[in-house]
Amino acid sequence: PNPAHENFQLTVPEQSAKVSVYDSNGRTVYSHSVDRSNPTLVIPASQWATGLYFIRVEDSEGGFIMKRVVIR
Repeated sequence: PNPAHENFQLTVPEQSAKVSVYDSNGRTVYSHSVDRSNPTLVIPASQWATGLYFIRVEDSEGGFIMKRVVIR
């Protein structure tokens, strides 16, 4: 759910992808590679400051999508 409190789940439909989460200052707070064998991530956010974060999912061909999540 958005906003998140302790963690949030992300399912990546691509065969392989890199998931990165950035804070509002552009700093990377989380990065993980995903493959087809385990496409669902549980991203721990309990130690992050309250605020807006940006999730970038980049596929193996360089295409990407960006989403926002609010941590409370």
